[in-house]
Parts: sequence; C-alpha cells; structure tokens
Amino acid sequence: MKSPPKQVAEFLEKHDAVAMATLVRVRGTSSARVGSRMWIGPDGSAIGAVTIGGCVDVRAIELSGEVLASGESRLVELALGDDEAQALGMTCGGIVELLVERIERGSSTALSIVDQMAATHTLVIVGASEIAVALVRIAKALDLRVVVVDGREHLATKERFPEVDEIRLGMPSEIVAEIGLTPLTALVLISHEYKYDLPVLRAALVSDVGYVGMLGGRKRRESIKDLLRADGVPESALERLRTPIGLDIGAETPAEIAVSIAAQLVAEWKHA
Repeated sequence: MKSPPKQVAEFLEKHDAVAMATLVRVRGTSSARVGSRMWIGPDGSAIGAVTIGGCVDVRAIELSGEVLASGESRLVELALGDDEAQALGMTCGGIVELLVERIERGSSTALSIVDQMAATHTLVIVGASEIAVALVRIAKALDLRVVVVDGREHLATKERFPEVDEIRLGMPSEIVAEIGLTPLTALVLISHEYKYDLPVLRAALVSDVGYVGMLGGRKRRESIKDLLRADGVPESALERLRTPIGLDIGAETPAEIAVSIAAQLVAEWKHA
C-alpha cells in the first residue's frame, strides 16, 4: 500500500484540479478530528475522509463539483441530526464546519500540502491493547499520524480507537511491510507475542525506521535478541531496539506506560 503523501501526490497529478475538503470546526463533543481532509476529483473519485463516513463526506463530494467549476472556495455549516451526529462520535445533534477549496495541479499550494504530509511523523502501533488505546489519544494530541495494527477484529475497532487515522487488520509483519518504514516512522510493538514481534523486528531493525520499541522486560529483550541473532540480524541493528520501552518514570498502568512511550518518542525526535 502506498503512503498517504504518495497517494495524494498521484491523485493531484492525475487531475488538472481537485477539490480539497477540510473539517475546520466541530461544535459539540466528537471523535471527528479537526483538520481531517478529503480530496475529490472532477469525476467524483476521492481519497481520504473528513469524518468516518456518512453525510459530511457525501456533502463534501456534492460541493466539490461547484467549487471545481467556479474556482471559489466554500465554507459551509452542516447541522446534524442525532443519528448523523452519533456516527461522528457526538452524543447528540451538533454542527460541523467544512471548507472546500480548489487545488490546481502543480501549484505551490498542492506542493506544500504534499510536503507537509510527507514531513508528518507516523506512529505504527502493533497490538490493540489498553496501552494502545491510551497511546493513540496522546499521539493525536501530539499531531502524529497513527496506525493501529492487529489481527483481532474485536479489539482493533473504531469504537476503541475513535481518533486513530487508520486501523489495519491482518498479519502484522505483512501489514508493516506494506505501510513502509521511514526515518519519520516510529514502530511500537505492544502485542507481547513472539510470533508477531519476531517477523516484524527482523524487517524493521534493518530498515530506515526512525524508532523501534517493544514492550517487555530485560529477560524478554535478551531472548528476542538471541533469536534475531540466530536469524542473522547484525548487532548494530539489534542495538536500535528500545526495550523496555519508554522512559523510566515508574509507569505501571496502561495510561502511565503510554505516557512513558510518548515521552521517549518526543525525546528521540527533539534530539534527532
């Protein structure tokens, strides 16, 4: 699967102009994320989403035709009924504001958008545990793009992770390979399963990933490293593995462990 910046770049290159819809305001408690974007082509094709689907995205597509034809941006307020609001994570009816703009292919605005997306740090979390639930909340407050990876459908859900950018279900090693690991990617393994962690680590530790951390104590760390050495992973790569994961703040609860992980990520990136 291509990275979001590459998807957007190719979409912009495919059309002379596209409409960009941005969720700019939400009135009322909601899991819908301000700043979420959707790109719509003149043929009605689209990538991304301003919400988790439903009436707001449909309205964005409807407005895109007008904006592409006139070249004038549209800022609209959408009043939501109770059912529509609940689909966005609101407890009752509310109002969202949507900005739809025309973006020309090759324009400075288009190039700036792709560059900005490419510079966004991405956090990939393997394991949909309670630690992951807390870590997603903190990571979104830090403006990170967050992907949760797990093979268990009953755990990796939008209900448990309403703010996450993407949920990927399936074999973690295959999914992580599809996502692609770059210096702006942090990979956090909190599944605590050898069968999942080992194949992911084999690939991640010899990639360009910016950070690799794994939940577990020192005994588990040495056991994992011995198995990876036996598979031919070089010592220089093994030294990149951060485990026990997170800063040593005496964390015990899932929320505290999530704070320690986030703090270590911030420290790593600030001193990179």
